[in-house]
Parts: sequence; C-alpha cells; structure tokens
Amino acid sequence: MSDLQDRVLQYTKYLLYKFSFVYIIIYTLFTGILIVATAYLFNIEITIFVILISAAIALGWTVFKEYLNYQRTDRQIEKQHNYLINKNPNITLYIPVFRKLGMRLVLKNATLFFINDNIYMEAYKQLRLKKDILESVTIKLGRELLIGDSVESKNQKYITYEANLMYEDYSFSVINIKEVIDLIEKNKGEKYDKNTTHKSSKR
Repeated sequence: MSDLQDRVLQYTKYLLYKFSFVYIIIYTLFTGILIVATAYLFNIEITIFVILISAAIALGWTVFKEYLNYQRTDRQIEKQHNYLINKNPNITLYIPVFRKLGMRLVLKNATLFFINDNIYMEAYKQLRLKKDILESVTIKLGRELLIGDSVESKNQKYITYEANLMYEDYSFSVINIKEVIDLIEKNKGEKYDKNTTHKSSKR
C-alpha cells in the first residue's frame, strides 16, 4: 500500500469515527431525561441517587454506541477497499466518500477511485442485514459521472463536491489531503454545472 493510500484510509477513519463531545453531551442528556421520565412513570421517587444513576447509564450507553459506530465504520471501509481491490486489481488510489448527517459524518455506499489518471465511482448495492457487498456498478468519469465545484468544510478537514451520477445530482465528501484534491481537480475533466447540465432530483 502506498503512503498516500495509507494516509487516505487512516485520516478518513479518524475523521468519520472521531468522538464528538457535543454529540455525546446532547445524547447523554436526552437519554438521561428519558430514563428519569420512565422512572417517574413507574412511580419511582426521583432522588439525587436516581438522577446520578440515570446519568451514568446514559453516558455509558452513549459511549458504547459511539464504540459500535467506530467498529462499524472501520469494517465498512475495509470491506469496500477489499472488494474494490478484488474487482479492480489495477486501482492506484481508493478514496472513501461520505456525507454529513446531522452532527456526524457517515460513509456512503460509494467509492471514488483512480486507475492511473482516470477517475471512477463504484456504487455498491448492499443490504444492511447482509455482511458482504452483494454487487456494485463501476461508472467512469464521463456522461454518467460528472464532478463539479467543491466547498471546503469549516474545520478544513474535508472537501464536498457537487456531482452528477447516473443523471442525478449527487454530492459527496472526501478527506482534505492536498495530493488527493490535486488529483481530482487535475483529472475531473468537463466541469459539471447542476443548473445547466442535467435536470434531475437531488438524492
């Protein structure tokens, strides 16, 4: 594995499953309130002890959920990577793509990758209850894959691109590593303008 590929995987994983203390605090408070409300409904006296126990349970559950998310994200990235390598042994760079959902970043069922200077998007067809990727479609940069303008995130950790995939508007984000962004900008070809290129609904 090249140094660039190693950094893409390492930094993307770190970004996607980095603990958000704001999220943990909000989710802990929400869960704690639900526990206290449930205790109240069952006529359990609300004491300082009950509140402290509720807060401890809520915090433990929130941290456990974050840990599960960390494991799930790690497995999904490795699964996509291994699947892609087996299907396309000649790839030179694999780039996980993700999106912002609420307060967190989540992996998409798609991957950007390079074979030399050619850009491709791999769209995975996968059921949540299945362990393995069922099948996928490879789309080469061209009429069915156009990449347009990009916006840098406020924390400068990732870049979001406007794109068109299979004639539908499709935005995606990638890790903000200079070499990666330079490669995309250099090879993305015809600029995509969602206002003029295709009339479609966003997904």
